[in-house]
Amino acid sequence: MRHDAEPQPGSNFLGRPISRRGFLCRSAQFAAAGLALSACGGVAVEKEKTQAGTGIEITQKIEASLDNIWEVGAYRVYLDADGLPYKYADPAGSEVFFDVGKMQRARNFALLNQEPEVAYIIPVAEPSIKIGIPMTVSPDKPNIKDLPQDVLSPAQLAARGVKIIQADNTNLYIRRQAFEEGGPMEQFDGSRKLVIAVVNSSVVVPVAVSDSRYSEVAGLLAPLDTTIQKFKAERIAEISENLGEARDNYKKSQKQKTPVSILEGLEEILTDVKACKYRYENTLTDEELLIELSNDVRNEAGLYYSPKYSGIADTAVIFVAAGTMRRTNEEIQIVFGTDGKCALRRLAFTVPYGDFTPNTADSFPNPNDFIKNGSAKEDDPKSYLYGAQTAGQILWHELVHDKLIWEEGKPNSEYETDEKAMEGIRNGSDRWRINRDNSGYYFVFSLPNGDGYILTSAMPLETALKAA
Repeated sequence: MRHDAEPQPGSNFLGRPISRRGFLCRSAQFAAAGLALSACGGVAVEKEKTQAGTGIEITQKIEASLDNIWEVGAYRVYLDADGLPYKYADPAGSEVFFDVGKMQRARNFALLNQEPEVAYIIPVAEPSIKIGIPMTVSPDKPNIKDLPQDVLSPAQLAARGVKIIQADNTNLYIRRQAFEEGGPMEQFDGSRKLVIAVVNSSVVVPVAVSDSRYSEVAGLLAPLDTTIQKFKAERIAEISENLGEARDNYKKSQKQKTPVSILEGLEEILTDVKACKYRYENTLTDEELLIELSNDVRNEAGLYYSPKYSGIADTAVIFVAAGTMRRTNEEIQIVFGTDGKCALRRLAFTVPYGDFTPNTADSFPNPNDFIKNGSAKEDDPKSYLYGAQTAGQILWHELVHDKLIWEEGKPNSEYETDEKAMEGIRNGSDRWRINRDNSGYYFVFSLPNGDGYILTSAMPLETALKAA
């Protein structure tokens, strides 16, 4: 997604032009359990089963074992002699101590107000999944152990005006052919400059560029901090309104001769809304908030700033997501009931999230490796035909924007760019398949585990220029 003087179709994000992101990574929209949960987006009330269509499961409450140690999977929660949790240990054995005073106040609140109170939520991080079709090493996708000899050194790149800010999980290399006539970077001959910031994240957000190595370009993302915080405040305010309604319904049922099953259901709803509010106030990361903030998260995997908007003299800036956003898909809630006793609730919910970490599956790409967006329309300039699915694909998409804007001075649609990019992938793939010539794969990423490198195709720019 480009960020330049031309109006960018479909990129207005709370009044601010933003980036591009794969249609595969849309944020989860959880079903609400009654009106009181309509603003919470994440927790259902049924226990010991999965609510159809949500992927959310709440397991049974955990029973304390000997010595007041509550075991929840590989986590342990420790209670003192008074029944107050005072610490927990994660699977690695690291210990986190609670504020026992807050625990006591939560218990007192539950007793005094005769309503459940959420005292703490422990996020349980789970391994990420890879977006796309999983593949293994094969003759068509060999595991490259050696860096191609034609990659340019940092000094050689600098002579062409290009600087790469490497991420801590992978390195990006650019082959000489990318700068040849018709290549995606031929415009960088030393007369103008480009900074490519590779980030270890699946979304381009300020937290991903907080390291000092990004100081030159991090300021371009600074306004997003305010956007996220504004969104967070709005969500907390909305949930607070729902909390009042959930509390009123629960209190009314307490005063009336309400069946126990209904009263318990309303108590669950009240607890869930409180947990939702706690989550926004304490546990959700900027990345998680950003994914929820955008109804279509395809717009955050790559960002292009023209020299006019980069604020750096004659320098374009491209951000490329080349990592993982580790979503929390499980949590342990510490809750005090109306009797003042502590209970643990373990919740697991299925949440889609992205991973642009380079791996063997991304190497030697061909069109069959990419999932098409069936809802994309050619007459909709903001539609992405394929969306962002690999780090290399993101990079050359943004480079196409630079080339078109720099040489043609006119906008092009995202649908068209994706379509022509896939044609370029097909051309590079055919060259490799027929002649075993990999010179059409211009960008090389190192595998995070240090086992080798992947080769990523770039589209022939002359094809895109004809379509512009």
